[in-house]
Amino acid sequence: MSRRRVSCLQLSCLFPRREITMSFSDIPAVPNNPWPELLSTNVAPTLAQADVIRAGVDVAEQGIPLVDSQLARLRRIIQELTTHRQQLQDFASAHRSVLSVLRQVPEDVWTEILLSAIATQTRDRETQARRYKHLCELSSVCRSWRNIIVCSPAFWTQVYVGTRWEVGPPPSVMERRNSWDTGPRLDNLAQRTALQLARSGQMPLKVHVDIHGTP
Repeated sequence: MSRRRVSCLQLSCLFPRREITMSFSDIPAVPNNPWPELLSTNVAPTLAQADVIRAGVDVAEQGIPLVDSQLARLRRIIQELTTHRQQLQDFASAHRSVLSVLRQVPEDVWTEILLSAIATQTRDRETQARRYKHLCELSSVCRSWRNIIVCSPAFWTQVYVGTRWEVGPPPSVMERRNSWDTGPRLDNLAQRTALQLARSGQMPLKVHVDIHGTP
């Protein structure tokens, strides 16, 4: 019975400071069976046939753990390659943003864009109450936007002073009669108003006062 070897296969993957080289030359080929008809009958093999078949079985069984070992190595290599690919992808994605044309937009242009966005979001009385919230949302997008908004008095020329219209829709008349807020809420309102006034610099102010209830 022939004991042909699988042709040598060299797999090399070059990593930083590491080279992986694999050889499959030690893995035996699947043995030939000169008497395939014996597999479909109950005829007993001759002594000579039994010796040949037994040798083939030994070769096959010896090759199985060799294949298992190489499979385990291949799985490790696949895992390393997968990790390495992700690292390459992360690097490319992170550094491609550095080349973004948006980074070339002048700060004064961004200022006009952000001012336009705020003006669009605060056209009526109800949405003016949420102006501070919109400013906080825009300034949380990135550091450069935050610096523009915080350092530009033009964003702080409209100051809303109120206790209710910050998140939800305007309260009903009955809610207004029973909605006088004291303690921490008014303290926070005072701090926020002082912050807006400080950031407005010397710009002309438009102040909206809307505090309802009976003190």
